[in-house]
Amino acid sequence: VSVFDNLEEKVLFEKNYMLLKNSRYFAHTVNDDIVFALTGKTGIARSKILFVSDRTGKYQIYTSDYDGENVKQITNFNYLVNFPRWSPDRKSFYFVSYKNGSPEIERRNLMTGKEETVFEYPGLNACIATCKNKNILGIVLSKSGNPEIYLTTSDGKIIRKLTNYRGIDSSPSFSPDGEKITFVSDRYGSPQIFIMDKDGFGVRRISYISTYATCPKWSPDGKYIAYVILKSGFKIAVYDIETGKTKLLGNSKGAEAISWAPDSRHIVFSKTDIHPSRLCIIDVFTGETRYLTGKGYNSFSPDWEKF
Repeated sequence: VSVFDNLEEKVLFEKNYMLLKNSRYFAHTVNDDIVFALTGKTGIARSKILFVSDRTGKYQIYTSDYDGENVKQITNFNYLVNFPRWSPDRKSFYFVSYKNGSPEIERRNLMTGKEETVFEYPGLNACIATCKNKNILGIVLSKSGNPEIYLTTSDGKIIRKLTNYRGIDSSPSFSPDGEKITFVSDRYGSPQIFIMDKDGFGVRRISYISTYATCPKWSPDGKYIAYVILKSGFKIAVYDIETGKTKLLGNSKGAEAISWAPDSRHIVFSKTDIHPSRLCIIDVFTGETRYLTGKGYNSFSPDWEKF
């Protein structure tokens, strides 16, 4: 495969490939290689999105390609499940299960299909945050009373309690290097977005444009934190780590449950101002949007990762 610049008369990209039986995966591989060669940035063609949908009548967990194609149902439970999250190696995923009535966190191996319970403390077990290339999780537990954020190993062992306030602390998201965590807290009254070091110290607030802010997600390149605000409906705001400035994405009305694409340019979100809810993708820089899932059934709680 070659890419040639006719204007400058030079080869921009050239690579030999062995043709794969899976022509779609082959095309996506070539696409991502060309994008990286020309821009130096990660492509999204080989990425996959985990999400929850009731397209078969029951809420189950699905995967799809970045363009909404190649949808596969990967669970078939008789109980409610929600909030799926890829493990760092993408060989398994975590999710919140209500099989015993109260929320527990389970992990399912994609190869074997086996599940194991990772967190089943009394009260709330929720808000799973994975950390790339590290054997740690950020988890919200209410076993001591208030919902607090804990740092744990990937198999459920508590390392330390990171927050300890009378209000609610939730929705952790790691920086790419795992050294910092963004999260939601109502310690000053209404829910707002904060950053802290991975040991729980160095806490500072970053959201000031709304009386309600939630669902922060750190971009894969570490440059931005996206979160949801309430301002004439729910919308996505993007905080620039370097400048401290915040940009509101006007075309993201109805946004909830957001997740960054591997390219740190696109965000998938649950669009909930329509019924049934659908997954929608927005370009952070141009504001262009497109639907990922179809009409006629609910789709929500996305998690986007590269493969």
